[in-house]
Amino acid sequence: MTTAPLPIGGKIRFAAGASNALRSSTWMVVGGTNGRDVYVGMRSQLHEMKVSLHASGKWRLALTEDFAKTEPPTWNEVDPEIRSADEDPRVVTRLPVPPEIDGWQHAIDIVITEPGLQTPFREKRVKGSSVSWWPAPKGQFIRVFGIYISNAGAQDRETHFNDPVVGVIKMPSRSYVVVVTKVFHHPALVNLVRETRKDFEDAGFRQDGASSPFLLRLNRGNDNPATIFDLGLDPTAHAPE
Repeated sequence: MTTAPLPIGGKIRFAAGASNALRSSTWMVVGGTNGRDVYVGMRSQLHEMKVSLHASGKWRLALTEDFAKTEPPTWNEVDPEIRSADEDPRVVTRLPVPPEIDGWQHAIDIVITEPGLQTPFREKRVKGSSVSWWPAPKGQFIRVFGIYISNAGAQDRETHFNDPVVGVIKMPSRSYVVVVTKVFHHPALVNLVRETRKDFEDAGFRQDGASSPFLLRLNRGNDNPATIFDLGLDPTAHAPE
C-alpha cells in the first residue's frame, strides 16, 4: 500500500459531496488499540450506535453502553433472523462474518446514492485531522466505501488495492484496516434508497431530527459483506471528535 497508514487507534473520516453542497453523512472507521477490532458508524451517531467488528468473530450493530443507560432499549417483537430472544438488549443485530480471501475480509460496504444526499450542515471541527471528501454519485450511479480488515502479519507483505484508497489504519498483530472507494452503475440500489428514505420521511424522520434510521442489508447465506445505506437523515446535534 502506498498510502501512509495512521497509527494504532487511528480514525478515518470520509464523506461524499462537499461541505457546502449536497453531501452524504460523515462516516468514521476507528481502529482498536488492544486488538484487531474495528468500529464503524456515522460520525454524528458513533456515541450512540456503532458497528463493532471484533477479532473474536463477534460482529454486531449495537447501542453504546453509555447511551443504553440513558435510553434503555425495548424489543416488543423478536425476529430470529435479526436477533435472538436472549440477546444482549444493546445489540440491534449480529452481522455475518465474511470469509477471508488472500488474507483479507471484506467487512462492510457503505453505499452513497444521489437520493440519499442531504443539504449542507454544520459539523464540529476535527482536531488534528480532516474529512476525506469524494465526489458524490449522480443519477443511477452509487459510490461505495468498502472496509477491509487484514489478518495478522499483513504488515510483512505488500498489498495492492485496485480501487482508490481512502485511508489505512495500523492495528495490533501487524495488521491493517483499509477503506477504499469506487463508483458503480446500480439503478436498483438507487431506487431502493429513494423509496426507503421516503418511507422514513413519511414516518416522521427528517434530516435535522434527533435520531437517524439505519438501512442495513446483512447478506446472510453468501460471501458478500454487510451493507449500510446512507439515507441522508443524519442527526447532527452531537458529533464526536
